[in-house]
Amino acid sequence: MNFDQTNKIDKEIEKLDDRELQARINESKNQAERNFWKALQDRALQARQRKVINGDFIR
Repeated sequence: MNFDQTNKIDKEIEKLDDRELQARINESKNQAERNFWKALQDRALQARQRKVINGDFIR
């Protein structure tokens, strides 16, 4: 995977709704599924934090 594809995926993950991710975590049928959704939730949080740290956050 090249840098452009990684950037595109990161931007899509950043747009994910936290409530929807939490609902999917709660509805997970097994540990692997739960871990997948939890990893996406963590990655989205990191992306939002990185945006704030870099000063791109506009209120």
